[in-house]
Amino acid sequence: MKPRFQQRNFGREFRKNSVAGNWQPPLVVKPVRQGSSVGLQFVERVEDWQNALAEALKFDSEVLVERKIAGRETTVGHFGPANRCRL
Repeated sequence: MKPRFQQRNFGREFRKNSVAGNWQPPLVVKPVRQGSSVGLQFVERVEDWQNALAEALKFDSEVLVERKIAGRETTVGHFGPANRCRL
């Protein structure tokens, strides 16, 4: 079965509450407006959530939370008209 990508965005006001809308680890937490690895945090246990969120929020006022999918992530740059992009 192909893993399903899921994400949510949260701001500073979410800091003290439950883990990412009651999602369960493993999760990935990263600042919204940073590069692919700046401020990136992995949440492997519920106990890791508060520290991961606090660290990611040092780099932005909003974070992106994703369910962690095992595998390799690849970034591909694209130059040229968007309507001609083929992957």
